Amino acid sequence: MPLLSVQNLNICQTRPDRWLRYQAAPEKLLDQVSFELEEKQCLALVGEQRSGKMPLTLALLRQHPVSSGRIEYRGQDILAMSKKRFQSSCREIQVVFADNFSALNPHHSVKKILNEPLAVHFPSLSESEKKHRLEYAMQLSDLDSELLPRWPDELKPSQRIRLALARALIVEPRLLICHDTVNALDSPVQAQILNLLLDLRDTLNLTLLFVTHDLAIADHMSDHMLILHRGSIVESGSPEEIIHHPKHSYTQKLVSSTTTI
Repeated sequence: MPLLSVQNLNICQTRPDRWLRYQAAPEKLLDQVSFELEEKQCLALVGEQRSGKMPLTLALLRQHPVSSGRIEYRGQDILAMSKKRFQSSCREIQVVFADNFSALNPHHSVKKILNEPLAVHFPSLSESEKKHRLEYAMQLSDLDSELLPRWPDELKPSQRIRLALARALIVEPRLLICHDTVNALDSPVQAQILNLLLDLRDTLNLTLLFVTHDLAIADHMSDHMLILHRGSIVESGSPEEIIHHPKHSYTQKLVSSTTTI
């Protein structure tokens, strides 16, 4: 049984006319999207802006309305779960977005940011257990403990990425979704974060869903690739198949404009 199974997922969005004279036709953001993600696999979902990547990521977190289809996590349809039951499952599904500055509360210290998910998902932990988890998450993310009293705006972009990663790891997820995570970083730092994620997959037996517009990054990270274009998956295959034998015209365009990492 796959860890994650997305079946015939459709997401439509209706935009009202500017002058509110009539209701515009629904716009399809995702059209019959289906894929499976096996445990401990790294699956890359590749697409440019407005390809449907963000609606899909948000749907996996139940933060975007879905028109039809199923999203099964460990065989259970998360769209049909009660809010309380989903909260238990969502601990195992964590996401790290590209824009980590807006995702981190600017009024909270690094320590408070890391303690918040523990308070939500592990409210009965003792102070010593919280401290141990916090230190371990920072160690996994290569964050210095001296940063604990600092604020997000005092951190470098790479440190904010690592903080967001530590916040995700502190609740011991099984599935980590990385949505354009390294976009804002220069190439050497990108490579550090990407290799750290690969090491974490091996160390923690993580399953990775890597959502990106960058085919070279997807090639470096994944066991399998999906190409998303205008809300539909137009091609699926191993990195070698996609890079060296692209079939769809959109994939061919991506490959021709790609530089290796």
